[in-house]
Amino acid sequence: MVKMIGSLIIIISGLIGGRLMGFQYIQRARELQQFINSLHMLETEISYGQTLLPLAVNRLIQISPQPHKRFFSQFYENLHPKLGLTADQAWQKVITETGGNFCLKTEDWEVLRQYGQGLGSSDDQNQIRQLKVAQKRLEQLEEKAREESEKMSRMWNYVGTLTGIGLVILLY
Repeated sequence: MVKMIGSLIIIISGLIGGRLMGFQYIQRARELQQFINSLHMLETEISYGQTLLPLAVNRLIQISPQPHKRFFSQFYENLHPKLGLTADQAWQKVITETGGNFCLKTEDWEVLRQYGQGLGSSDDQNQIRQLKVAQKRLEQLEEKAREESEKMSRMWNYVGTLTGIGLVILLY
């Protein structure tokens, strides 16, 4: 009876481990989609509302889910005049500080870093153009991430389950 319970625990642990690994792939696609939505809202605030960047970011904070809320909150705090940072420096700093809270890859962060280089240093139309380019690149990455998540999450589910079964067989 104890062997059966132990075997079941090992198999369930493998299954849970596999699902956690697969979840990271699914989460990356979700986080990319949320960044696309956030940049779209930022574009709307800048173009139609003629809102200044700090106020637009503050509105994003109100409607963004975690960890994006934390990302934009830190960006807003870094924009404070007392710190003396440009918008680009504030953006780069928040990427460095909060990057570990996301499941994004280096290529995803690179798109966001490049977008930040034009933040606040050009007119509204130029910023909107840069926002659209960043959105387009993020949409391409998100599509790729969705395809990858379908394959990899399924694979990790199988690997976790088979690893648990394999361990049970090796132990007995």
